[in-house]
Amino acid sequence: MFNALVGSTSSDVFAIGSQHDYVAKHWNGAQWHGVATQGPFLFGASELTNGDVWGVGTDFLANRTKAILIHGNSWTLTQTPSPGHEAYGNILFAVDAVGSSAWASGSGDSPLILRWTGAKWAIVYGGPSLTP
Repeated sequence: MFNALVGSTSSDVFAIGSQHDYVAKHWNGAQWHGVATQGPFLFGASELTNGDVWGVGTDFLANRTKAILIHGNSWTLTQTPSPGHEAYGNILFAVDAVGSSAWASGSGDSPLILRWTGAKWAIVYGGPSLTP
């Protein structure tokens, strides 16, 4: 199942989600290619100006939010806060990248907003105290 599409041109489109074989596929204008081997279940995507793509979602079994950075045909898993304690309570649904910064939203038992600082994901709203 694909949950999000993002692209900068008609020959540069990424589809992300959860497949049995890949977490993302890339359209190069002629055909689809698998980008990354199986990983977390992804819901949201946003493309950076350099062509890299942020994908966000969850690892349902571990109850952890997940964010990956796709670069070419590989991806890197980044550490994300997962403040929720309820089963299936840690999920990121959307991401928006602007410049080198990115914002992700979802749930950690309550509303959750994360910001990529350039080095790590940090909670800017939500978590146990629900204070911005």
